Amino acid sequence: MAAGDVTLLPKDVAHTWRAFGNGGVHFTVTVVPGGFERFFSMAEERGLAATDHGGLTAVAQELGLDVIGPPLTDEDVARIVAEDGRRQ
Repeated sequence: MAAGDVTLLPKDVAHTWRAFGNGGVHFTVTVVPGGFERFFSMAEERGLAATDHGGLTAVAQELGLDVIGPPLTDEDVARIVAEDGRRQ
């Protein structure tokens, strides 16, 4: 995604996100129905960073969320970005 892009993640569809590159990332999440915002507040209360996979997984599990795979590597993201560029 690029600045200003919007995406919809349907309910009960596995997904992931990962920042790619050297710049910072800011994004807005709207969850309907509410409840998922607790994930972010719990992560903040515990001082977790996006790179603290163990801590974030623990928060997710406490909230009944399933973590289904390891984080994407730089190589994974580079491949996805390259594949996406070929589709356009």
